[in-house]
Amino acid sequence: MEARGLRYFVGFVVVIGLLILLIVLIFGGGDNKKVPQTTRTLSSYAAGNSQVSMTIDGKENSASEHRQVVIAVNPDRVLYEVKQGYNGSVIESHQFTNTTSAYTAFLLALEHANFNKVDTKHLDVDPRGYCPLGQRFIFELTDNGNKVSRDWWTTCNKPKTFLGDANTVITLFQAQVPGYHTLIDNVDF
Repeated sequence: MEARGLRYFVGFVVVIGLLILLIVLIFGGGDNKKVPQTTRTLSSYAAGNSQVSMTIDGKENSASEHRQVVIAVNPDRVLYEVKQGYNGSVIESHQFTNTTSAYTAFLLALEHANFNKVDTKHLDVDPRGYCPLGQRFIFELTDNGNKVSRDWWTTCNKPKTFLGDANTVITLFQAQVPGYHTLIDNVDF
């Protein structure tokens, strides 16, 4: 009789558990709607103290021949720099004035080119050494001096953390620099 009584007791507990589960599912626990995360749009940074930049890091070669080109854009200016070596010694620099309206339009264009689309599984991968005979493109967003994002893409195409339209984003950055194609002619990557 004890085994039979134990079976009844276990059955009773299971029935009570199922009833509780049913009540929870009916009255709110079964709603699988996720609360949407508020993601800040790229264009919302236009009014603040933000900056977007693209660094083109050339092929792996000697320190005297290695080149990087940096284009940094904020509401007030566009900066174009050519750096030599791996320590980032600036060998050429040009600044151009910018406006908040132009910066907003630029950020909207980057937004439509999926500037914020990234591979979150590989965010900590260091791009140095990848695509050693090609170029690495590093895209950054800072706000009030704090790094919001840093993603990269290579001409070898893999690996990468940047999943947006790289060709459009690169062209958009180049278009921010008056006379870009003349300036870049002097750079040997």
